[in-house]
Amino acid sequence: MKKVDTSNHVLNVMQEKIISGEWKPGMKITGEMQLAQELGVSRASVREAMKEMVAMGVFTRRRGDGTYINDISSGMMFQELLPDMMLSGYSEVEILDFREMLEPECVRRFTGRFEPEQLQRLQECCDIMEKNAIASSKKFAQADLEFHLILVQGSGNPVMIKVMDIIKDILAYYQFSANELIGPKTGVTEHRRILEAIEAKDEELAALLMHRHIQRSKRDIIERIKDESKE
Repeated sequence: MKKVDTSNHVLNVMQEKIISGEWKPGMKITGEMQLAQELGVSRASVREAMKEMVAMGVFTRRRGDGTYINDISSGMMFQELLPDMMLSGYSEVEILDFREMLEPECVRRFTGRFEPEQLQRLQECCDIMEKNAIASSKKFAQADLEFHLILVQGSGNPVMIKVMDIIKDILAYYQFSANELIGPKTGVTEHRRILEAIEAKDEELAALLMHRHIQRSKRDIIERIKDESKE
C-alpha cells in the first residue's frame, strides 16, 4: 500500500513540474536514480510513476537514451476522466449537477462573442428538437446535446472545450437516458428562450435561463425516480 501511495506522490510531482513549466515538451527528464534521490523515494516508485506517464502519452521512453516529454495537448491530463466516468456509473442528476456549474457561464461567454454561423447551428438544433419532440427520440437527444456543446465550444475557454470534447460520448448516453426518463416536455421552449436571449445579446438572461433549464431537468428526473420507486 505504501508503494502505491509513494508512486502517486511521484506522479503528482511530475505533473506539477510539467504544469509549472519546469519540464517542457521535448525535454529529457531526470533519470530514475537521480529523481528517486531528489524525492527521497525508491527507484521502483519512480519507475511505476514513469510507466503511468508513458501510458497516458505524456512521456516517451527512448531505449538507451532516456525519457522525454511529449508535445502535450491541453486535454492530455483530462484523458483520465473518460475511463473513470465510464466505470463509475454516475446518475443523471450528478451529471446535470456538473453541467449546472459549467454551462451557465459558457452561455454567458458565448453570448458576448458568437458568430452568425453558430447562431444558425443553434437554430437548426431547436428545429430538429421540435420535429422530434417525443420520448426516447435519439434525434431529439442528439440535437439537445449539440445545442449545449455549441455553446461550450463558443465560450472561448480551451479547458472547458477540451473537457466537454473528451466526455461528450458519455454525455450523449446520459442525455438519451434523461430523455427516456422525463421526455422532451418543455425542452424545446426552454432552448428557444435561451436562443432568443443570445440573439438579444443579453448575457445575464441567457445564463439565468440555462441555469433554470438544467435545474428544471434535475427536478423532473428526481420526481420521476420517486414515482417509479412507488410503483
